[in-house]
Amino acid sequence: MYNPKITQEEFINQVTESNPDLIAFSATTNSFPLVAQMAAWINKTGSNIPVIVGGTHAILNPNEAMSTVGIDFVCLGDGEDLMVELCRALENGDSVSGIQGLGRHNKENIVLNKPGRRVSELDDLPFPDRHIFDYKHLYNERDGAAMMMASRGCPYQCTYCCNKALRKATGNIRPLIRFHSVDYVIGEARKIMADFDFIKEFHFDDDILFLRRDWAEEFARRFPKEVGLPFVCNLRPTLVKPALAALLKQAGCIEVRIGLESGNDHIRNQVLQRKMTRQHIIDAVRICHDYKIKVMTFNMIGLPFETPRTIIDTIELNALARPDRIQHTIFYPFPGTRL
Repeated sequence: MYNPKITQEEFINQVTESNPDLIAFSATTNSFPLVAQMAAWINKTGSNIPVIVGGTHAILNPNEAMSTVGIDFVCLGDGEDLMVELCRALENGDSVSGIQGLGRHNKENIVLNKPGRRVSELDDLPFPDRHIFDYKHLYNERDGAAMMMASRGCPYQCTYCCNKALRKATGNIRPLIRFHSVDYVIGEARKIMADFDFIKEFHFDDDILFLRRDWAEEFARRFPKEVGLPFVCNLRPTLVKPALAALLKQAGCIEVRIGLESGNDHIRNQVLQRKMTRQHIIDAVRICHDYKIKVMTFNMIGLPFETPRTIIDTIELNALARPDRIQHTIFYPFPGTRL
């Protein structure tokens, strides 16, 4: 149903026609204002349809989300099992007070049930149902690239990222990083290919796809034989060594995306806590190029303590590293992160 240009009338008409028992949103901080607007639209109709919001913004800012007009519940962690429990409770008229990871209203108060909701075995989940979207016209899919995720979480503690805050909000339950099996990932990729014949490559949106060596070795051995399409993935510069690049090449990787973020050593390492040298970044690009793998760097401007000179540092480090593409974004101080 997502459409950033949808009008209130169009949205309400869609809700009325589908007549749902529950409306669920997932929201980042940047998309939450749109969710709040739509929840207000639903509220204006006088409908009794309950609304739940999940995603990083709801997990890290549950009281703000619950104070928003039209929002009845928030999900404080992984949503798959919680949604099943919530739907059953609503269907049977049961109390929701015991549903772990649920935020709710109790008379005039906001109550956050016990947090720490996590799916321990990712392979227990069914493949995502991509047919519920206008799949051919999604941002990456319209160019023939299917988005996938093989894992959840990241072990690093960069101060601009929400991962550390998410771990804390969900009880630091171990393992901190969870992977689907290679069997699952290959099965999901093959289903996408069978369902959508216009898909020509995969984009893995994991924070770091080749984080586990044993997993990476199995993936590199099987993915090109059983799937056979190229892919793009994210990688941390300090992890890039010739042996890892060889595995990426063997697996069919055509581009890696690494976080350069700032070319200024103080900002990158003391402010952002990236803990990597300029040489780490330069070497990562060079090694990938040695294996004919393209590189894109992520860069931020508008960081704390930044000056025109430190911005030039970022430009100069990109010039030294010579990535094939760059992405530059304006720093956004997300609530719940250290910065």
